[in-house]
Amino acid sequence: MMGFTFKTQFYYKKNTMKRISFLILLSALALGACDSAPKENEEEKITEADRPKTRLDSLKERMGGNLATGTEVDKAAAAFGEKVAMEAAGILRSNLQGAMEEGGVEQALVHCFEAAETLHQPLAQKYEAQISRVSHKPRNPDNEASGHEKELISILQSQLKTGEEVPALKEETDAFTYYHPIITQQMCLNCHGVKEQDIAELDLMTIELMYPTDRATGFKAGDIRGLWKVRFSKNRLQQEMNSKEAI
Repeated sequence: MMGFTFKTQFYYKKNTMKRISFLILLSALALGACDSAPKENEEEKITEADRPKTRLDSLKERMGGNLATGTEVDKAAAAFGEKVAMEAAGILRSNLQGAMEEGGVEQALVHCFEAAETLHQPLAQKYEAQISRVSHKPRNPDNEASGHEKELISILQSQLKTGEEVPALKEETDAFTYYHPIITQQMCLNCHGVKEQDIAELDLMTIELMYPTDRATGFKAGDIRGLWKVRFSKNRLQQEMNSKEAI
């Protein structure tokens, strides 16, 4: 009887130990599986870090500043830059239309040659901003766009076709630079269209005489042929924002 009891207890203890060992092994495997599974936050970080860079991402890095990302200050800076750019464009358009009415395309070319660079000085003083035009195909070589600005022109041209919104605001340590595309209108083709098709022969001779290195032709209606460039300090922007809050 004693032998039977001992064997039974031994058998019971032996099987119990096996079960316990088996349960411990299963627990260890389960914990290992949980630890090895990527966490949701880690997946997001890896996805973001490994995300292929777009042309806009690369442009942001190379411009030495950041294109606007949509903060309230960015929106205020873009609105201020847009206001200045639109006023500048309106002044130029009004002057060119007056010159066209006075003496046709030739008179408009002469007016542009003589007054275009000083035309916006009063506006620049009013807004304490630097106002200029830059182009990948400039008429005046002094208006040659930088490499980053040429890339921006290309991106904005693609934007016109896709409807995608691309920020056109560069932030620096103490200033903003706002860019507004100059879109070729039908009347612009008289001076900036295709040679011997849109531009009259005599007008083309005038262009070549005034601008021996001219590259600002060959455009079609709807093409971006340059950018309005408005640069202003953050202090000036703060004044503009304070004046709006006081109203």
